[in-house]
Amino acid sequence: MATANISALLLGELQSLCTEARRKHPDIKEAAERVIVILRGIKTTTSFEEIAQELSKSDEVIRPFVLACRSNNQRLISIAMHCLQQLVSRQAISPGSVRETLTTLTHVSAQGVVDVQVKVLQMVLPLVTIYGDSVCGETLVEAFALCLALQRSRDPVVSNTAAAILRQVVVAVFDRVVAEDRELGLSGTGEQDLTRKSAKDAYFVLQDLCLLASDAEPIFIRVDHAVDKRVVLELIESVLTNHSRVVARHSAMAQTLRERLAPFIVNFFAERASFSLAVRSIRIAWLFVRDLHRDLSAECEIILSVFSRLLGSGATTVGGSKRRASMSTKSTASNGFPLFYRVLALEVVRDLLDNAPLLHQLYRQYDGRVVDESAGKEEDCHVILDLISAVCRVVIERGDLRSALGGSSIPSAIPEQSLSAGDGGSTEMLGLQIGANTCRMRLEMYKLLDKQEPPNVPDTYMFYLATSAIISFSEGLVGDILPQCTKLISCPNPHPSRRPPTEVSAPVLGQVIAEPGAVGSFVRHAWAAVFPVYEFIAGVRFDDTLFARMLESARRLVETAGALGLVEPRDAMLALLCRGCLPATSETAVPNPRQVQCLRAVISCTLYLASTLGPAWYMVLATVQLVEESLYQNRGRLAAASTPNIGSSDDSVGSSDLKSVRDEFARLLGFVRVINGEAVLWMIRGLRVLGSDLSSVVVELDEAEEMRRLRQLALSSTPVLNQQRGNTLDRPTFAIEELRGFAVSNIDLLMGAASEDTIGQQAWMAIIDHLLATATSTLAISAIRTQACEAVSDVVLAAMDLVTRADTLSANFQAMVESGSAQVRILRPLSLMMDGEHSVRKLTLDTLHRVLQASGHSITFAWDVVFDIIQSSVLGKDESGVLMRCVFPCLQLICTDYLSDLSPNCLRRCISALLVQFGGQRDLNIALTAIGQAWALCDYFHGSTAKLSADSSDLLSTQLEGFGEDVVFDELWREDLVAGTTRSQQVLWLLVLHALAQLGRDARAEVRLGAIQTLFRAVDMHGPSSFDEWVWDGAVWAVILPLSQYTLTQRAHVLNTMRGELPLPETDNGSGMVAEDPQRLLTKQWDET
Repeated sequence: MATANISALLLGELQSLCTEARRKHPDIKEAAERVIVILRGIKTTTSFEEIAQELSKSDEVIRPFVLACRSNNQRLISIAMHCLQQLVSRQAISPGSVRETLTTLTHVSAQGVVDVQVKVLQMVLPLVTIYGDSVCGETLVEAFALCLALQRSRDPVVSNTAAAILRQVVVAVFDRVVAEDRELGLSGTGEQDLTRKSAKDAYFVLQDLCLLASDAEPIFIRVDHAVDKRVVLELIESVLTNHSRVVARHSAMAQTLRERLAPFIVNFFAERASFSLAVRSIRIAWLFVRDLHRDLSAECEIILSVFSRLLGSGATTVGGSKRRASMSTKSTASNGFPLFYRVLALEVVRDLLDNAPLLHQLYRQYDGRVVDESAGKEEDCHVILDLISAVCRVVIERGDLRSALGGSSIPSAIPEQSLSAGDGGSTEMLGLQIGANTCRMRLEMYKLLDKQEPPNVPDTYMFYLATSAIISFSEGLVGDILPQCTKLISCPNPHPSRRPPTEVSAPVLGQVIAEPGAVGSFVRHAWAAVFPVYEFIAGVRFDDTLFARMLESARRLVETAGALGLVEPRDAMLALLCRGCLPATSETAVPNPRQVQCLRAVISCTLYLASTLGPAWYMVLATVQLVEESLYQNRGRLAAASTPNIGSSDDSVGSSDLKSVRDEFARLLGFVRVINGEAVLWMIRGLRVLGSDLSSVVVELDEAEEMRRLRQLALSSTPVLNQQRGNTLDRPTFAIEELRGFAVSNIDLLMGAASEDTIGQQAWMAIIDHLLATATSTLAISAIRTQACEAVSDVVLAAMDLVTRADTLSANFQAMVESGSAQVRILRPLSLMMDGEHSVRKLTLDTLHRVLQASGHSITFAWDVVFDIIQSSVLGKDESGVLMRCVFPCLQLICTDYLSDLSPNCLRRCISALLVQFGGQRDLNIALTAIGQAWALCDYFHGSTAKLSADSSDLLSTQLEGFGEDVVFDELWREDLVAGTTRSQQVLWLLVLHALAQLGRDARAEVRLGAIQTLFRAVDMHGPSSFDEWVWDGAVWAVILPLSQYTLTQRAHVLNTMRGELPLPETDNGSGMVAEDPQRLLTKQWDET
């Protein structure tokens, strides 16, 4: 059906042509009739492809249409153009007729009929693409001449259509080169044979376009009139956009670009030009850089230098000292060139910085190239670095956009109420949020191909472009680095009650890249230019989107520098983030939400780089302390801010931010132990130095000065919030609380129960040493000393609780518990704290009592430490007796529950503490209670020993004759007792009895009577079953008889002093109570004794 319709269409048009040309144009009629004969000779069943093929065999087919177009008869021309269009589109004309067809189209287009000219243009492209083998050489020249002539038409439809057809024709010419190369298998680089038809045509077309661009006479293309340079530049752009690799692959074409086009582009930006030409030239320059940098390296280097020069030309201020909301791009830069040159260059450079792979390739090609590879000598070339520096200067030159607060503190999303024009810029500028909605043009300037004049741009447009470019550059730097050195770790969820997952994961640095390569060199050299930009834009008020990008890129820059082992850039950028977390002035002491977000970024960086952060841990901890303290001190204001009035625009932080900061930091500390031991130790060192800043305790660390230098770097311009908070604190200081919390949460690590390395032991020593130094320091205020003491207590209690669960932990820790070394290490801090002030010693004794209550049976071999603590409390100054009342319950608990756990030597120390030290106390209640506890000792000795037997030749009575009582018992108090031996049991029995006898000599009658009663009760009840001959001998001769002798002597002495003195009569003081004579009362007491 389609075939029949096409045949009928051609026959009908030919018959109409015959009718119209019958009288005046017989030659047209004859030619049409010959074609009709040809059509009728084709079978009706033949497909259209076969019909077209048959028609293309004869040059006569187009003859009637060519003649009709030359007749100047519009009716004939209309019919002929319609038929020619059908024949061309269906490949129904012979290859030999193509040239004649183009000549005819050129003739008919010269008549100026718009419809005809449009149809002519519609036939040119099919002729070039379908009849490619025929449209070459002079035929191609004809096609170009036709399109160029129509492009000069005053009718915009014809002109624009011709320009579009020209671009497609040029691209089609180079498409044929691609096909030709593919057929010949020429896909590589190097010289290609320009004797080949398609390559030759493409070369001449490109050469002539470059000549036309530079106002020279073309060689191949026939031009009768001046060609619009805008069209020429667009054609060159089409070639480079679609076939830059083809051009680079053919050395002759590449040489043409090198000799003709590149100098034109470079020289173009050295002179003033119209906006439309500048737009097209900058687009070609960008294509040079993007696609031809490998093949035209020197030329691209020059073009990049031109970009740097254009960006470096600062703009003069428009309209006086104050900037306007928009600025005219007709204004000139300081170097005399139009300002739109600078805008165009910045837009192109922004695209370059957005393209990270291309940027890195250019850096390797120019800045990172090596002259002498064997010597490793780098060439002094800074093309890309200069370009980046130029963009950075564009950012920094807009100082009027910084927040009125100044510094590196991040401003809030909403302008401060105190904002005024006198703060350094106009109120309009300072209150503006920099972002896409307020600063960006609807369409970038270099895309405005239809504009003759440059548009007005927002005053902040260039600042926005430059800032976006630097952020994109920073984002691109990390793309190739972080993925190859990042690993994922997991740790137990610090808040399992609020988040169901039992574990949380986080990315951290796996290992520092030993050989960072070109990208590492890029970061190392570029950071010096980029860092001032981030320092500057930290004080600019961005919208939410751009602020999030800025903060994220800064965070990743810190991580990238750390991954490459670049300590100085890492610390500088991290210090900048730390400064951004804090309010700029003490009057605005509450951090805004963006500053809290910045703190989260700091914590995230710290988590990622925890294993390599080293001394920089300190400035992170100092920042967290200051923010947390600020939020805490303003918690009342925070609570009010968390429920703002409806319609309020207040963006102050809510009370939940304090909790979120604590949660984020707790998450960091939870991951630290999983990362590695070095992270743990550096974190502890940082907290120690941070704590010493407030307590004035000297920290003996080689890195302390370096840490304080980093703090000065991070927080020098920020007021330290209430660093000295008086002599009282309403809550634990940050450093002490975090050390306590970390130690308690990770007590298994510190005690070596989690692993067998020495990291835990080092961490334990570092934490405990600092807390002890603070607790016993005379420089720290009392409140801080108390807090340190409480922290030690919590750690000791947690460690002893771990000991009770030793059977479920590692074999190494079980061995430590069984040997007692773990318990000694745990309790030793309590003993050292007894050197502190009165309140510290009291808290220590309270802790000891809690330890005995909860874990007394686990102390095993550490009882000597316990008795050291008890002895320290007795021997120290205690005028009020408070310490005695604190420690005595501990001794009672030992006598009640733990005698069976004590070694003989510890039992002897228990006897000494109970009867010798506490029995003689001024506090009568304590003395009597101690004597009562002696009965518990006697009961224990009786229940734990069988009937003793000893050699009668070694009786104590024989030693008393030679050395005396004091010497003998001094030896017994110092003798080393061995568990399970008869000798130990004998000595302990005798020491208990001797201590009771000594209390039987006390000046207080109540103490004497209690001690003597307990002594004889023990002898009466336990002597027959537990005493051997040696004990009986010592009890009689060294205990009972000396006590009896002393008692009689004292009674006689009292009686002698009463002789010669008249007894005082009993008197009644009026209350019904009779006051007895003291002398008589004393005699009665000794009589009772």
